[in-house]
Amino acid sequence: MARLFSYHDLNGFVRVCLSKENSEDLKKQLLTDAYELLSKEGGAGASYWKELKSIADQYKISISALDNTVDYYEKDKIQTKQSYEQNPIRKRAKKKTRANGI
Repeated sequence: MARLFSYHDLNGFVRVCLSKENSEDLKKQLLTDAYELLSKEGGAGASYWKELKSIADQYKISISALDNTVDYYEKDKIQTKQSYEQNPIRKRAKKKTRANGI
């Protein structure tokens, strides 16, 4: 059923299904299926993965692949910020701006 939803609606659908399901094994299978579906489709950004991780945490479900994906985006965010700040062109522009009093 989840395959009929676009990934924009999938987290909401997963949340509803998890709230109705009693079996812990089926909850994990449902969340794993949602993760695999999103992985195959692509296009889900960091915030979407974090939301899915938040849902997993809420139901105390651990999926190592999901954890790794969220960790990747966290590290990438840090590396992107560092490379942005350490960009030599940006540093020269910042110095030039300060020298000109802008």
